Amino acid sequence: MLDFYFYLLVVGVPLVAVASNYMPGFAAALNTPGSDGLWGFLFVPFSLLVEAIIFGWTGSTFGKWLLGLKVITLGGTRPSFGQYFRRQLGVWWGGLGLGLPLVTLFTMNHQHSRVKAGNNATYDAGRFNVKARPIGGMRKAIAALVTVAVMAGMIALIGFGNEQERIASAPVSWINPATGVKVTLPMGWTPTTVKKSTETNTDIYFFINRKTRVEALFASEPVPRQYSLDQYLVEWSDNVREKMEIKPVGTQTIAKGHHVLETQGVLKSEKPLGIHATVLRKNESVWRLMFFGNDGKEESADTRAMREALFGTL
Repeated sequence: MLDFYFYLLVVGVPLVAVASNYMPGFAAALNTPGSDGLWGFLFVPFSLLVEAIIFGWTGSTFGKWLLGLKVITLGGTRPSFGQYFRRQLGVWWGGLGLGLPLVTLFTMNHQHSRVKAGNNATYDAGRFNVKARPIGGMRKAIAALVTVAVMAGMIALIGFGNEQERIASAPVSWINPATGVKVTLPMGWTPTTVKKSTETNTDIYFFINRKTRVEALFASEPVPRQYSLDQYLVEWSDNVREKMEIKPVGTQTIAKGHHVLETQGVLKSEKPLGIHATVLRKNESVWRLMFFGNDGKEESADTRAMREALFGTL
């Protein structure tokens, strides 16, 4: 079990963080309410696979090396990757009960009873032997500390996940400084930073959806009334062409009672992001609302609700 949790922390967590950063859809699925059980079920075989790969490469694992354990075939040889991987499948089924909480209690108790009685675990019986060599007091102390650290890491990870879910579910209010109108943002959305535009000397407001990792930019700039939204869109797409590709032709629609133009584009960066943009005229200003990270697709329910909330402050 030490190997299982150790590799889940040092390999699984960083990979999930990277995947969430580069694939907003993955982050959204990961943070879907009620999905904890599904992801827990999937992470179990992932960690066991990582352990099998490392064993096939080095002939041991971190936990087995630390505890002085060695897995060998009945012939006394080191198992191949394929043999050890099949053993891991047996551990997943007969030892961890497929990662199902209640089933795991019975399967682990069954394997413990077998080993305590001097028999091999069912996934080792007739295929492998597990040899243990004596380890000194220092190694035992280090093993105990590592075990405590790994368990503390898992507890912290679970606590972090619960806290993120709580934050994402808590309603957040925001006041548009330009109009003084207060609005409650849709679930999952929260303000992040405010920056000053060097071109227009106006504030740019940034938001993020903690569940989907989609970001939003909300800003205005003074535009004479004689400029239509169509003209503005053409000029704006030309002005920002070095940083992003914005389609200069938009689709007319209604948002929160306002006539707006919708368009799409791509942010030019090391990690190209889809953009869904909406522009709206309010008196002598044009407001822009841009969503990044939605792969340039049509608005989702989350972004649509956010657009209604922000345009409701105008």
